[in-house]
Amino acid sequence: MEMKYSWECDDNEEIPTFKCKNKNGTCEHTHCQCDKILDECWSKIKAPDEGLACYSNLFDTAYLFAKVELDTVITIRRLIQEFDQIVMEMIKNTTELGFPLDDKQANAITIKVRDIIDKGFDQIDEAQRLLKEKIEILAGEAEEDFNKGEEDQKKGAAKLMQVTILPSLFMRERSLAQKAAKQALNNNKKLRDLMKDD
Repeated sequence: MEMKYSWECDDNEEIPTFKCKNKNGTCEHTHCQCDKILDECWSKIKAPDEGLACYSNLFDTAYLFAKVELDTVITIRRLIQEFDQIVMEMIKNTTELGFPLDDKQANAITIKVRDIIDKGFDQIDEAQRLLKEKIEILAGEAEEDFNKGEEDQKKGAAKLMQVTILPSLFMRERSLAQKAAKQALNNNKKLRDLMKDD
């Protein structure tokens, strides 16, 4: 199954495409081309051991492991952006196109944006707490695997990579949500200032 989640240094694309796997779903080699991109973005993450996995497989697995928590953050970010778009259109209609501002509607939408951000980040905090618990369990499983045979030790090494990747994965999504929230709050302020000017 090909994941829609992918990694590039450029944050401008919503879901940048990058393929590291060959047609049968395995890596061409451990350090494939897209992993070089990941090296630039995620230089603090040590490279997987030879034959363990390439980054794209590890990131796909990490995404599946934390799907609920990551999707929570992504959904909230998109909701913030959706309402921010409405605010920007109201600002444009008033400042550039000269339409009168409906203060009642503008007030309602600015309150809604603030509410989405406040409640959304409460949900993000809860998702982060739940993910931390899951990571602790995974770290424990990895440690147990290291005390078993060679095949289990490989599984343990892969789990340890997940433990390294997952917090960064979550924090990247959280930072994108924070960026969207900051922009939305700035636009909210602009709209409120326009209401005062009426």
